[in-house]
Amino acid sequence: MNTSKNVSAVISIEDYRNRKQTTELVQAEAPEPRSIKRRLNIRLINKQPINRQVQSFLRAAATLPKLTEAQEKALIEAAQNGHQEAADTLILTHMKVVTALARRYNGRGLPLQDLVQEGAIGLMTALDKFDPDKGIRFSTYATWWVREAMTRSLSNKSRNIRIPVHLNEFMTKLRRIRSEMSIELGRKPEPEELSERLGVSREKVESALIHCQPCESLDQKISTDDSDGHTLSDSVLDPDADNAEMQLEQEFTRKRVEKLLERLSEKEQTVIRLRFGLKDSRERSLREVSKEMSLTRDQVGKISCRAMRKLKEVALAEHMEDCLA
Repeated sequence: MNTSKNVSAVISIEDYRNRKQTTELVQAEAPEPRSIKRRLNIRLINKQPINRQVQSFLRAAATLPKLTEAQEKALIEAAQNGHQEAADTLILTHMKVVTALARRYNGRGLPLQDLVQEGAIGLMTALDKFDPDKGIRFSTYATWWVREAMTRSLSNKSRNIRIPVHLNEFMTKLRRIRSEMSIELGRKPEPEELSERLGVSREKVESALIHCQPCESLDQKISTDDSDGHTLSDSVLDPDADNAEMQLEQEFTRKRVEKLLERLSEKEQTVIRLRFGLKDSRERSLREVSKEMSLTRDQVGKISCRAMRKLKEVALAEHMEDCLA
C-alpha cells in the first residue's frame, strides 16, 4: 500500500489551511452558523472570552469533514509508520471529540483552552496506543484517553491544594449523586442519605463535601465598592482571640483596682501586687513574697491583712465592692 498516496487522498494540512482561510473570509462577510457556535461554545465560557487563536483553531477544526472508516484506517496506519502529516490530520479531524468533552468539564477549575490542550495530548496518546486490528473506531477508543487526560489535569492543576486522584474521582461521583438526589427529593440530600446511596461511611461523605468547597483568597475584597478596602481576612473570626467584651471588662476592672491601690502605701501595694499576681499574672505565696521583699512571713502576712482592710473600706466608700469579689 502506498502510504503517501492514501494520506493525500484523504486530506492534507494544506487543505486544512485553505479551509481555515476560507472560513475566516466567510465569517467576515456573514454571521457564523449557530450550530457551530453552539457546538464549540466559542463566545463566552463563564463570561470570559476565549483566546482568539483557540477560537480560530476550534472553528477551523469543526469544518473538517468526517472521516470514513477506510480513510481513518489509512491515516492511522500512516501515522503509526511515522508520517507526521497523517498524525496531524487525524488529530485535527477528531478535535470535535475534544471540544465536546472540554465543555462537559468546563467550570471545574481550568479554563476551556487548557482543557482543549490536555484533550489534544490525550488524542496523541490514544494514537500511539491504538490498535486498528481490534475492530473499533479510533474516536471510540480516543474518547477514553481524552477524558482521562482532562480528569487527571483537573485533579493535578485545578486546585491550589492538590487532591489525590482517587478522592477527586469520588468527589465527582458524589456531585453527580447529590445532583440526582436533589431532583428526586426536591431538596439537598443529607450526608446520611448520600452515604447510604453511595455505600460509604458518613465521615467519608462529610470529608469529601468539605474538600468540594473552592479555595478563596483572604486578600479578596468583600465589597464591590472600590473605595471599600475591607478583605475577607477582616471578617474571619480568630478562634484563639479573646472576646472583645471580656477584654473591655477586664481593662475597666483593672483601672478600678489600680485606683483603689493608690490609697495604700508603697509597701502595701507591692505586697498586694505580688500576692494576687497583679504585677505579672503570677500569684505568689507568703514565703515567696517575704523572700523577694527581704521580710519575714509574719511581716508580710500582717501587711497583707492591713492592706486588705483598707481596700475594703475604700471600696465600700467608693461603691466598688465588686472589684474585690
